[in-house]
Amino acid sequence: RQLISQVFQAIHKMVMSTTISSAVDMGELMVEVATAIKESYESMITSSSDIDLMAIAVMESLDELLSDEKKESTAKIMSSVVTSIHEGTMSSSVVDSKSTLLISRILSTLTSIVQLSKVSSDVKVGMLFISVAKKVNEMFVAGVTSSSDVDT
Repeated sequence: RQLISQVFQAIHKMVMSTTISSAVDMGELMVEVATAIKESYESMITSSSDIDLMAIAVMESLDELLSDEKKESTAKIMSSVVTSIHEGTMSSSVVDSKSTLLISRILSTLTSIVQLSKVSSDVKVGMLFISVAKKVNEMFVAGVTSSSDVDT
């Protein structure tokens, strides 16, 4: 419950600081996000991968609801939400969340790139963020043990 509140605060902060169109149903967005987090906790969080999968599920919900928004807004919201999930699970979780931290940092960097560059309208930022998060998760599940593993 505390994590959901933290994520809601992050979403609220981003919505207030970005240009989200009135077409976005914020109530539906909040319900989708809360449901994704709740379902992850119901299936038990026992590893960093479980936290990654929760963040991915939340991003998938957001991607659907923010599909018509500006790329910069989508990027900022998704990055902020993943960071808040990492921070919210870090204190209460007994599991190592290095992969979630890495996902959070990569998405933060990608958000800066999206904001500073002219990203083609063909780029689906939400899908890009989800794909990156899934790849990082796969690498850690496969057993990243060194920095050279991360490099590849």
